[in-house]
Amino acid sequence: MNADHLDAIAIYARHFAKAPGDGWTIAGLDADGMDLVSGDNVCRVFFPQPLVKASELRPALVEMARIGRAASEA
Repeated sequence: MNADHLDAIAIYARHFAKAPGDGWTIAGLDADGMDLVSGDNVCRVFFPQPLVKASELRPALVEMARIGRAASEA
C-alpha cells in the first residue's frame, strides 16, 4: 500500500480520521483498523467492521477508498 497507493492512504486519513496534511503512510494494520503516520502525526482509522479473515482486508480498503473519493467529489 505505501509503495503504490499513497493517494488512497491520504483519503483514509482525510475522510475517516479528519487528519490534515499530506504524506500519510500505513504504520500498522490489525482486525479493527489501521494506524497512519505523517512525520510526527499519528492517526487511527477504524474499519467499518472488524475483519475476521485476512482476505477481507483488500475489499475493505477498496470500499473505504471508494467512499472517501465519492465524499470528496460531492
